Amino acid sequence: MGSTLTAAPGTWGPIGVALAYQWSADGTAIKDATRSTFDLDPNLAGKAITVAVTGTKAGYTTATKASKATAQVALRQFTTPPVPTISGTVTVGSTLTAIPGNWGPVDVLFQYQWYRDGTYLPSATDPTYQLTAADLGKRISVLVEGSKAGYDHYPMTSADTAKVGSTIKRVTPAAPTSVAATGRYTVPSSEGVFYQVNGISKAAGTYASGYTKMNIIALTKPGYTLSGTTSWVLDLSKKPVAATAPSINYTDKSITLPRTTGVDYSIDGVLKAAGTHKVTTYATVTAKASAPNYTVAAKTWKYDLRTAVTPTKPVFSASANTVKIPAKTGVTYYVNNVLKKAGTHKYTGSGTITTKASSGSYKLTGTTSWKFDNRNAVTPTKPVFSASANTVKIPAKTGVTYYVNNVLKKTGTHKYTGAVTVTTKVSNGSYKLAGIQKWTARL
Repeated sequence: MGSTLTAAPGTWGPIGVALAYQWSADGTAIKDATRSTFDLDPNLAGKAITVAVTGTKAGYTTATKASKATAQVALRQFTTPPVPTISGTVTVGSTLTAIPGNWGPVDVLFQYQWYRDGTYLPSATDPTYQLTAADLGKRISVLVEGSKAGYDHYPMTSADTAKVGSTIKRVTPAAPTSVAATGRYTVPSSEGVFYQVNGISKAAGTYASGYTKMNIIALTKPGYTLSGTTSWVLDLSKKPVAATAPSINYTDKSITLPRTTGVDYSIDGVLKAAGTHKVTTYATVTAKASAPNYTVAAKTWKYDLRTAVTPTKPVFSASANTVKIPAKTGVTYYVNNVLKKAGTHKYTGSGTITTKASSGSYKLTGTTSWKFDNRNAVTPTKPVFSASANTVKIPAKTGVTYYVNNVLKKTGTHKYTGAVTVTTKVSNGSYKLAGIQKWTARL
C-alpha cells in the first residue's frame, strides 16, 4: 500500500512496436491506469493487480499480453499503538472513560467494546461506560480498535480495572514542578493518579518542555476520586527581556552594569557581574540572555574612556644638530620611525618625529608629528676658469662635491676645452647647499 508497481513488458519485435498499458484489480480495468507505472491506493487493499500490455505496429496484427496477478494488496500497519487506559472511579454509578492514547498517523477512527470479567457487553460500544449493579465485584476492561483507509484494523485491550466496589478512596494529587532555567518539568508519582500533559498521558518523571506552555491535568485510576487542585499550567516559554544600558562615569573612568534579571553583560568579551568596573580604554559592552529561558535582543554599546593627551613639541637645534624629546605622560616619540626615550639626541640630517599613545588608556589630540632639518648650510666656492690655460680649478670645500659636465671631480686643476658646466652636490646628508651652485664657461 502506497507503493508504485512498474510493468516489465519484455522484448517485442521487430523494432518500432508501440506499447500500451492497462492495469486491472481483480480482473476489472482501473480507470486512467494506462501508464507503465501504477501507484497503489487504499481502495485496492485485498485485491490482486494485473497489467495488460498491447503492442501495435503498422502492417502487423495487434497483440495483447497480460501479466500474472500479484498477491493481494496488503494494508498498511499503524505505528505501534499504545495500550488504552481507563479513567474514572471504579464504583457502581460512576462513569469510566476509555483513553485510546496517541495513535499515528493522524485521523484515526476508534471503535470501543467494553468487557466485564472478559465477557463482552453487547451494547457497551461508546468511549464511556457507566458502571451498574451488575458490575459490582467484577473487573472492567475496554478494547479500542483503530481504523483508517488503507490501514489494517488494529485492536488494543486495556488492563483490567480493580474490582468494581461500592466505595472509593479520595486522594489529593501531587502538583507537578518545573525549573524555568532549564525548561524541564517533573510529573510526580501520586497514589491513585495519572497525569496528562497537553492531552498526552505521561508517566512519573522529568521531561524537556521545549520552552513551551504545559497544560497538566490529574486523572483518577480506578477506585479513586480526586480532591484539591487537579490542573496546572506551567508556563515554561522563553521570557523576553530588554537589556538596560550601562551608566558611564568619564571622570572616574568607570562603567556601571545594571542588575537585570535574565541579562548577562560582558566588557570586551569578558563576563562581568552587576556593579561598577574600572575601565580606562576603549570598551565594548554587550548584553545577552543569562539562561536559555530568556530572550534578549542583541545589544552592544561602545565607550571611549581613554585619557586625552596633547603631545609636547620636541626642541630642534640645527646649530647643535640635536633633537630634544620631551617627557610626556601617555606619549611615546619616534624619530624616523625609531622609538626614542626622553632626552637630547644627536641628528645631523632631516627627519620626522611622530607620536603614539603609550597605552590603550590614552588617546592623542592636537599636533602629533613634526618635521625637522638639522643639516649644516654650506655655500659652494666658485671654481676658477682659465680660458688661456684651458683649465678648471676645483676648490676644496667641506660638505661640497663638484661635477664637471656631470662627472665627479676631485679638488685640483683639470684640463678642459670647449663648453664647461660645473655643478655641485652635498657630500652627505649632514649638509645642505646655499648660494650659487652652478657655473658655466667656454675654454
